[in-house]
Amino acid sequence: MPAVGISRTAYVSADHIRASFSAFPERGCRRSMREFKQVIRYFSILSSYLKSMVMDSRHVRYKRVIPKEFRLPFTSEDGSAGWTCFTYTIRFLNFKAGTDPIQQSASEFLLLSPQLLDEEVSSISVHLNLPAFAAVDSKLNYCGVLNVSPEKVETVKKFNIWLFHLAMGKCFALPKVSGEGKKNYYVLPCKPITGDTVPSPEELVDWHVVEIAITSSLLYRRKVPFFGGYATLDCQNTQSNEALDGGGLRMRNGIFQEHDLEDAVVTCANNGLPCFVSGILHDLSGSSFCSQSAGRKQISYSDYYFHECKYKLEYPDQPLLKGYRLVRAGNYVRRTSAVSNGDSVKPWETMELPPEVCILHVGLKGKLCRGGMRLPSILHSLEMSLVAAELRNNIGSPLSCFKVQEALTSGACEGNHSYETLELLGDSVLNFIGGVHMYIDFPSCTSELLHSYRHDLVSNRNLYKCGLACGLPGYIFAELLNTKTWVPPGPALEDLPQKSPDGQVIGLKTLADVVEALIGVTFLHGDLNSAVKTMVWLQVPIPFPEKIPEVIIADIQELMEARNTFKDHDIVTLEKKIGYQFKCKSLLLSAFDYGDEVTFTQSGVPRGSFQFQRLEFLGDSVLDFLIMRHFVQLYSAFNPEQLNDLRQATVNSENFACTAIRHGFHHYLKRMSPILRDEIELYAASVHREGGSPFGIPSRASPKAIGDLMQTLAGSILLDSNFDHDLVWKVLKPLLSPLATPKTVMRHPRRLLEALCHKQDLKLELQTIQLEGAVEARVYINQICVANSKHYEPTVARRLAAFTAFRSLSPKRNGLMYLDSVD
Repeated sequence: MPAVGISRTAYVSADHIRASFSAFPERGCRRSMREFKQVIRYFSILSSYLKSMVMDSRHVRYKRVIPKEFRLPFTSEDGSAGWTCFTYTIRFLNFKAGTDPIQQSASEFLLLSPQLLDEEVSSISVHLNLPAFAAVDSKLNYCGVLNVSPEKVETVKKFNIWLFHLAMGKCFALPKVSGEGKKNYYVLPCKPITGDTVPSPEELVDWHVVEIAITSSLLYRRKVPFFGGYATLDCQNTQSNEALDGGGLRMRNGIFQEHDLEDAVVTCANNGLPCFVSGILHDLSGSSFCSQSAGRKQISYSDYYFHECKYKLEYPDQPLLKGYRLVRAGNYVRRTSAVSNGDSVKPWETMELPPEVCILHVGLKGKLCRGGMRLPSILHSLEMSLVAAELRNNIGSPLSCFKVQEALTSGACEGNHSYETLELLGDSVLNFIGGVHMYIDFPSCTSELLHSYRHDLVSNRNLYKCGLACGLPGYIFAELLNTKTWVPPGPALEDLPQKSPDGQVIGLKTLADVVEALIGVTFLHGDLNSAVKTMVWLQVPIPFPEKIPEVIIADIQELMEARNTFKDHDIVTLEKKIGYQFKCKSLLLSAFDYGDEVTFTQSGVPRGSFQFQRLEFLGDSVLDFLIMRHFVQLYSAFNPEQLNDLRQATVNSENFACTAIRHGFHHYLKRMSPILRDEIELYAASVHREGGSPFGIPSRASPKAIGDLMQTLAGSILLDSNFDHDLVWKVLKPLLSPLATPKTVMRHPRRLLEALCHKQDLKLELQTIQLEGAVEARVYINQICVANSKHYEPTVARRLAAFTAFRSLSPKRNGLMYLDSVD
């Protein structure tokens, strides 16, 4: 017994310990004294572990890993204070106009990195869902090496401070640089790229725009009183008001021509808000009426500024400017379904502006600001991919970093991909590997104890502890991108207060789910050996044996030689029905040897079903794993709820029982009590009469023995094939067919009943009553009991009761039986 390995992560309750010791009197002869001492030591270690449980993780924050490419400082080839940078263009392609086509015009950028980026990430494409229902793809491409002179280094730093403060909506005056920041990379604006040929980095950087930006007076401000210092118009660009007759427009800081205002950036003197100009409204002037909501008194723009801003327009006959307020950057990598309609351009974001209340920032264009608003989403996605690539390299897996990124991303990020589906697959892989490990390493334990041990070994708390041990929290993306708190690239700044806690909250379940998702993705895009290697890196101590110990097969052969009641032609016939010829016939016999027909309890439950139960446990592990893999591979675009519907309709004892009846396997079940044999015959007759379904038949619950038969068969084939799970699926898939599909899958009866009651406005209540040796479930609708069912498993009792109630209320199923088809 590998007590040392399990003690690192396993957790077991006191009830499990008592259950284990209560089983010893009956099976004591099967255990040696050495095994007994090992079990005592095992439980002692686990009990001590209970005293050092993992702390509550709900309020623990973990700092996210900075990609290794951005952790190193810039260096220079000649040893000077200059930089040698690896550059990547950030270009915008495939623009889709929404209600605001002006967003198509946006500056493109050059990313400066101190190291070469991961080869796969260096050509990343990020889809952005922009405001006003627009969309665009951003594309990263390697451009070459750029040498930044020492004189330009300070300029690059100042530009990045200016740009990201503006994009993230932070009020600021350029602060002092205190050193290197957390993310050591930078961006610079590009000159327009025409054609397929990209110029060299030296020719591509638009240094003129950089100088204009850092010397401009443009700041991001929220609404503030602003007229105080600008009561007098600046006349430096004109000698008299007659200059207006030449076609110029009077701004607060001078007279400018219309072409100077194309996509120009201005600051509204009445409230301090930055805007960009998208056009000149020649049909509107200060004497025109403002657009008002219905029922409100109409008022001219001149009167509005006089009453609301205490300012009288001196040039009311000038045409108005159409302005767009410069809003803070948003999260543009959220999936479309998660973005509300309120994310479109709001009415107050567009405005008509008299030129004389606007301060023009000469040379600064709106496209630079619009491009800058997209950068936080693009760079955040780039960092996610680089972090995933780093983890992939640490694990040593040949996977795509984008697949690893999917396994690291929580649904809370509201992106197009998350780990939920991979977590389902990883959970089934863990249960399979854990099931094989328990079956091999605990040869004297019953099925109940094996289930308990495996559950404890792969519990969320244990997986959480494994994730902590390997430093996984820093690689996880568990929170929605918040552009207010996102840390931009560039230098560290002085005197900036920390307004939000550092790091992200990662709960116990989230970390455990990511562990399972990483195992799932390495298996899905690799094989079982890849998943086992990932488990080793994650410090999940569940080894997978290379082959079956000979003593296991020898014990089964010795047992079945003494108990075999099969005739040779029965074995041949049964193998033809199964579609597989066993190398070790004893494994086939053990799958159909239910118990002891002589020694059984008064209730008819056989005592000698030890090997049958263990095979059921092993087969349950492999069947759930194979069926989950089948659905994930076939329906990779499905969400977890749809996959769960498919699995629930396939992996359940009632469906397995109907399958065994359909193939006539129940006729070969040996060593049953007369009571159990009669129950199976009655159930088989009901199935043939009513027709089986994925959840059995509502009139009668399946006997456990017949429901376990498909699982014992799966377990015996797995052992006979030396853990060849692909062969097991090749044999069992035809037996389980037709498998559920999106168009034919039956939803869980309880969900069907809940939907029907909701549709018909009925009050539904489901009660469970514990009886001696069984559970009774009752369905009440409008306080009237309409169905009840008894079973030894509470979940089955509730399912059958709900099935019966649904059938009685909806003979035609009311169209609720099937899932909507998915294209």
